[in-house]
Amino acid sequence: MASRLVNLIHAVAWSEYQRHHSPAPGAGVFAIGAQTAMGMSQNNIITKVEQIPGSSPAAFRVQDEMEVTISFNARNSWVEDWVFSQRPQFQTDLLNHEQGHYNLVALLARDCFIELMQLKSQQFRTRHAAQAAIAAIWRRYSAKAQAVQDLYDDTQQTHHGANSGPQNRWDGFIRTAFTQPRTPAMSAPDGTPYKVEILSVLAQAGLSV
Repeated sequence: MASRLVNLIHAVAWSEYQRHHSPAPGAGVFAIGAQTAMGMSQNNIITKVEQIPGSSPAAFRVQDEMEVTISFNARNSWVEDWVFSQRPQFQTDLLNHEQGHYNLVALLARDCFIELMQLKSQQFRTRHAAQAAIAAIWRRYSAKAQAVQDLYDDTQQTHHGANSGPQNRWDGFIRTAFTQPRTPAMSAPDGTPYKVEILSVLAQAGLSV
């Protein structure tokens, strides 16, 4: 099995969400209308290390068998009934905000996967050294998933999608991370340019996670 990144692209839909039945907020009152639960996981990647055949002294390499998966957690994702009594644009804007939650975690997982793939060209003196390199990359990105989403929802940022200006700004961050090639250029084995890291895009905008 070759290494792979699973579910980078997914368009969320209200049909995937659990329905909540809280009372609709009064006029001028803010209430959270939906929540998207996301995760990134891997196939025990720390075990994907082998001794290089014929190496003496022994040298080790990362196997091309790592899998990183982005997951939408439908059990813990919900939308309030009252959302569907709002104007269509409100529903569209809120769903766009929830899509942002998916995309942010997906981009972190993508950037993690790219870094893991760079390990394949390296040789390590010990199995432990290779495993430590894998673990460090995984921790660096997976530990940021919730923090990035919390920042995205912050009242000074999108405020759960209610602040249209910051929401447009974050939409731009996400679009940049999906489309802008890295500088200096880096490419996948098939020649596809790697895109800028989402954490770098946020840092350039003065947002640290």
